[in-house]
Amino acid sequence: MVTDQSRTFHANEAVHLSDLINLKFSPERYGTANPRFVRVTEPDGPSTDGGLKARQAVLLCSQRDPEDRGLICGHVGVRTKDAELRSYAYVKHQFEARYKRDLDLTRGEYNRFIEALQDFLSTQGYRSSILNAPRSGSFARPAIGPAPVPAAVPGISVMWIAVALAYGFGFLTCYLLFRFQIL
Repeated sequence: MVTDQSRTFHANEAVHLSDLINLKFSPERYGTANPRFVRVTEPDGPSTDGGLKARQAVLLCSQRDPEDRGLICGHVGVRTKDAELRSYAYVKHQFEARYKRDLDLTRGEYNRFIEALQDFLSTQGYRSSILNAPRSGSFARPAIGPAPVPAAVPGISVMWIAVALAYGFGFLTCYLLFRFQIL
């Protein structure tokens, strides 16, 4: 495995993974009306901030239309060794909303691609999950990241909540200082 000395460890890993997937899937084509090939993007620069920016887009690009930027089918995270892939319904909804026409890829062809990619990623030690488009038309996100902000309670302003928290924190600090005879 040849590494570029100007790249960080995670950036090199991301480049190698994209090369590996692109090579593995290079003979494959998905769809008949507009055959598509797999492309995994490389990181934007030599550093990925400790792997935080080492997530790479997984695309199905048109073989016939060089202007087609590709269907975004998910992403792969090198640092976390995971892949978040989009369901057919998700990709279809996104494509049709953006281009105002039917997706040129069947559910069967797309699922064949997703299954092959998941199988390959699992041999490389990656876990994968599928994001589904909810029926409401908005797109589902996995239950990771910051928790949703609770709705405001009528009659209580944010300032009073902050004052109550500060008072409670101050009381707790004083109690602990006296309890352990620090003061």
